[in-house]
Amino acid sequence: MTASDASLVREALAQYGLGGAQAQLLRHNENLTYRIDADAGRYVLRIRKPVPGFSLSTMDADATPLALAQSEAALLAHLSQRSELAVQTPRPTLAGTLTCVLSGGYSASLLSWLDGATPDKAQWETMAGDLGEMAARLHRACEGFGGARYRYSHRLISNLQTELATAHERAHLSAGQLSVCLSALSAIDRIMTRLDGEPRSTALLHADLSPGNVVLMDGGTLAPIDFSLSGYGYRAQECGMLATQFRSRSACEELRLSYERVSGCRIRPEEQDAFAALSVLLFAAAQHNRFAGEAWFQTSLDAWCSGCFVSDHWGA
Repeated sequence: MTASDASLVREALAQYGLGGAQAQLLRHNENLTYRIDADAGRYVLRIRKPVPGFSLSTMDADATPLALAQSEAALLAHLSQRSELAVQTPRPTLAGTLTCVLSGGYSASLLSWLDGATPDKAQWETMAGDLGEMAARLHRACEGFGGARYRYSHRLISNLQTELATAHERAHLSAGQLSVCLSALSAIDRIMTRLDGEPRSTALLHADLSPGNVVLMDGGTLAPIDFSLSGYGYRAQECGMLATQFRSRSACEELRLSYERVSGCRIRPEEQDAFAALSVLLFAAAQHNRFAGEAWFQTSLDAWCSGCFVSDHWGA
């Protein structure tokens, strides 16, 4: 923990009346996330401070970072009141707010701790059906929430096209890679247009379900965590993003069918594939400044451009 980050942690904990609590860094991506051990219990402290090189500039949101952090806390409070799913609940500050503002303009929230573990690879591969059901139940529980969130929209597609063109200008993508990415984004945009005309095609999504954002609790219950990228989008997108986390085609099919059974909404296999590609394109756009110089990133780009970004079979 750097001295500046340690100072932010102390400042945040003071606003929650937890001075002297112990903090352990869990991870750093779009947030600094810490486990907090205090006399009053165990918590998760999340400070909205992206790791250097990680950018959310392509995301579509008509709200400030502070407003998004506040609405994320409000969403968790909404879910804790009306969902049978286990979720982290925000703890109010001493001033009674669900978030606080720190030096430098960073915002922070303190959440309840969920006892459990991150699923290992073997466990995760057996969970496709359960995850599809969890996603459907989560979408149902999010109904009625209207706070400021990201929008996985046509404007997002435009933003991604611009950012990836910038990545090419910086020699982070080749001309051939850029051409494939832009073709995939155009096809995804057409699928979005088709879904715009279909009832119940959209929902409030978690939009970042992965092994690191799911807690396997005692008894096998699955609990989603980290709603910082949640937003309004297409149901097929949630299934597609989840599908990127599985190696087998049969697991992706099980996930999709489980979601359909619980939600009552149809997800076409080609839509799942298209939104899986969108998930990877979002990663490339957000992380190219951070990883462009690393060999694995270029190798991965080549594999994606010859595989999941190929849109010929999407029916768009």
